Amino acid sequence: MSEIETDSKYIWFDVDESYTGKTKLVKVISKRLNIVLGEIRWYGPWRQYAFHPLDKTVWNNGCLEDVKAVIKWLMDERRGIKPRTIVYSPCPGCEDRRYIWDHEGQGTLACPDCS
Repeated sequence: MSEIETDSKYIWFDVDESYTGKTKLVKVISKRLNIVLGEIRWYGPWRQYAFHPLDKTVWNNGCLEDVKAVIKWLMDERRGIKPRTIVYSPCPGCEDRRYIWDHEGQGTLACPDCS
């Protein structure tokens, strides 16, 4: 597995290299317990990546934003936009902790609410 680098506080993301499908399968793993909490995988009917949490897992807003950022990263990669990294910092527009994308040659972008 290869880790997708984020600065998420509670979870980390591993690309399952043994998955043989055309798209990527990303395991969402608890940093504290080191257990799989769910997967991000391609959902054909919607033609996009989607998060599939395991039963009886509980998610807060911050962790869901982390998952959302990785889904965006995967979709951008699929569309041919090559993000170098996922950067978390206060958005210049709202000062809330949001992800800011650093796309190669495109600079940084504000959070979706402010852009």
